[in-house]
Amino acid sequence: VSEPPLFLAKVDLKFPATARPGETLVMEARLERTYGTLFRFQVEARSGERAVAKGTLMLGKGGRP
Repeated sequence: VSEPPLFLAKVDLKFPATARPGETLVMEARLERTYGTLFRFQVEARSGERAVAKGTLMLGKGGRP
């Protein structure tokens, strides 16, 4: 059984630093809360010890009810 696709419902990100070409980024996401078929994630992108992006993403299940 295949799952319905997820769609991006909301983006709230801050970019406290700049990533440069050649740097390796480590992405982390943690499910913070669910609202029925919506999912809010706390996300962060790091280059070494430096956060280059952080904030929240809201994803929703697609398809027909």
